[in-house]
Amino acid sequence: MVELGKDCDVMIHDATTAADLEEKANMYGHSSSSQAADMAKRANAGKLFLTHISPRYEDIAQLEADAKAIFDNSQVAEDFLEYQIKYKD
Repeated sequence: MVELGKDCDVMIHDATTAADLEEKANMYGHSSSSQAADMAKRANAGKLFLTHISPRYEDIAQLEADAKAIFDNSQVAEDFLEYQIKYKD
């Protein structure tokens, strides 16, 4: 997966749980926010958007904080979010 995302401008990644429930997420084929951030860091992504958040989280701040501790340019993608990708010559 790292090779597929290598040097991408934006990575959109499943982040079903916070880091403390990583094993549970993995059991069901999902990722934690920290795993998503690690993938973005290893791929040298420009920006990471976390998606597919479990409804158990009323406050998504912890997921974003877990990710930012590993890959600073992380953000939880919320409904109707718009993001402009700047053209590179």
